[in-house]
Amino acid sequence: MRNRIWIIMGLIVGLSSACNDWLDVKPDDEVDANVLFETGQGYRNALNGIYNNMADVTMYGKHMTWGTVDVIAQLYENFTTNDVWYYAMNFQYTHSGVKSIISDIWSNAYTAISNCNNLLAEVEKAEPDLFAYGETERNLIMGEAYALRAFLHFDILRLFAPAPIVADNKGYIPYFEKHGSLSEPYLSVDSVIGRVERDLLRAKNLLATYDTVGTNSEGIMKGPRLEGEFTLHGSEDLFFLNRGYRMNYYVITATLARVYDYAGRGEDACKQALEVIHAKGYNGSSSDWCFNFTETTTSLVVQTPKLHDGVIFGLSSTTLIDDYEPYSSKSSKSGRLRLDKIKIFENSKEDVRASLVTNDNYSLKYEALSSGTSRVDDLIPMIRLSEMYFIVSDYLYRNGKTVEIRDYSGNIANQDAIRVLRDVRFGRKITEWNEASVTNMDEMENAIITEARREFIGEGQLFFYYKKYNKKPVDKIVYSFPLPDNELIH
Repeated sequence: MRNRIWIIMGLIVGLSSACNDWLDVKPDDEVDANVLFETGQGYRNALNGIYNNMADVTMYGKHMTWGTVDVIAQLYENFTTNDVWYYAMNFQYTHSGVKSIISDIWSNAYTAISNCNNLLAEVEKAEPDLFAYGETERNLIMGEAYALRAFLHFDILRLFAPAPIVADNKGYIPYFEKHGSLSEPYLSVDSVIGRVERDLLRAKNLLATYDTVGTNSEGIMKGPRLEGEFTLHGSEDLFFLNRGYRMNYYVITATLARVYDYAGRGEDACKQALEVIHAKGYNGSSSDWCFNFTETTTSLVVQTPKLHDGVIFGLSSTTLIDDYEPYSSKSSKSGRLRLDKIKIFENSKEDVRASLVTNDNYSLKYEALSSGTSRVDDLIPMIRLSEMYFIVSDYLYRNGKTVEIRDYSGNIANQDAIRVLRDVRFGRKITEWNEASVTNMDEMENAIITEARREFIGEGQLFFYYKKYNKKPVDKIVYSFPLPDNELIH
């Protein structure tokens, strides 16, 4: 990269719930590394700062989830020419406003990557006794940093390079893995994916020694994972709470499944996805499934609009509701994010997800609840259990296979691709589906995209399904962002 990357720590203010306390960091814009890494707490602060920065509106707090990336996926209805998203929706990436968004995504992602590399350079040489929980905590911090570095590079690849199904051997993005490096060669899609895989496998090995061992696995259950109901290391040590907001072992496994699936390595993807689907955690005196589908009444779903029992990984933003409000049904401003409920849900009267879209076509996912509480108002969903089922279904149909898999109600049976996809639908209360309408792989891909459009509203994933399958929501789609102006010479 030609522009210098500074080690920036995230500033977080106004924390009001235990769910977010673990994200507390030293409120300095720039922290001297020599001071930061004098104590084990400094390593925690550095790691938490990376997560905080990722939740910024320039990244997953808006543009890489419910904002620009969902806009270019044609999820929302048309905007006026006064709105920058009008130009994004029409793939006019050279428009000044869109260029600014793209540049922010690129620069802030690589800043976060630089922070990962800085942390890795320090933690790899740190003595275990510097940390409150010794080698275990050191491995946890190191593993999360490797996983974050891979996760960020992979999403930049998905935005700025062609999909593997059509990719060539040209260089598209750099992979930064050396602390202090200001320039790295631009690599091919396959080369970047190879480095992402390496970092994720390394991270998975490091995190297995914590997240899957004994009562630690309780931290992956829904309550502890996202709602803070976990005190294994004592209620005063918040660093080990809310593992669903962190790159825990199963988040890394799910990310590997996503990467392998995108790369066309179906068998590898299926293996990783099944490990997540069948994950069990310690729950009192026994173990239970870590991740589940919401199967409940419409009224209860409205009280938990993020359906977070199936969220494997999410980021935390205490400003999320305020950031989303100008685009919601509560706003009187132009540029609101209006859906087409009838088109998305095909007039389904069963799908519980339809109750999360108002009759005037606005999503409730990120709006403040008028009654009741979801306890996860800060949550930005990043990976869901349903994605793992889509990955397995794709692989099975493509290869004419069946597999032993847990269905939506928790029973394990041998299932084919159609039944696996139906598990997601049944988990969302849908029974009216003509399975015979899927007669070839093209139709199977369309069926998966249909479910992704419903499942991932406001989560920035629909676009990547179109791109992965090389399908066009509109004829003029442009799948890859151009490089920012200061990166055009490299």
